[in-house]
Amino acid sequence: MTESDDILATGTATATQLAKMFKRDKNSMGRLLRGLPPVTTRKGYPVYDIAEAAGMLVPIGYDVEERLRFMNQADLPPLLGKEFWNGQRSRKAYERESGDLWPTAEVAAVLARKDAIVVMQMKLLVDKIERQTAVTPRQREILRREADATVNAMREATVDAFAAYPVPNDNVSGALVEDDVRLLTTGKMDL
Repeated sequence: MTESDDILATGTATATQLAKMFKRDKNSMGRLLRGLPPVTTRKGYPVYDIAEAAGMLVPIGYDVEERLRFMNQADLPPLLGKEFWNGQRSRKAYERESGDLWPTAEVAAVLARKDAIVVMQMKLLVDKIERQTAVTPRQREILRREADATVNAMREATVDAFAAYPVPNDNVSGALVEDDVRLLTTGKMDL
């Protein structure tokens, strides 16, 4: 049986053979394989499982930080679960402090207040036009209908954007008020 047949048949190789396979310096193999127990010996030399050794000898082909960003707890060993959630909390706190993360309640409040201003301005639009020029009853009706259509389209777009997010039951951020919730969920606000 040749050396390559032996490797293929057993799925194991010596450090020197692994160095050839993975194009590594044979003098650095002791350091690279540190912590990996040999599965057996062959002619007095330790022999390693190739699949296990590959994990230590193949350079990582991706950005570790990027990969960690998209990992979830199920991808980690059980002992790292607590560290994962602590890291998530710290990252969110940092993003919130730097202004890159807004709580959903605050986003909803800002959009609801913006919508309220637009609704009010659209309702006043017809009156403003009437003050500047003569408007027939037919023109007034067309203006009101178009203003209402614009308000409804804007409201529907906002409601659709937040359809996947539940409305908070409490005022966690201090920015969400009942009128904001009512405007986002129903499109109606007492003006």
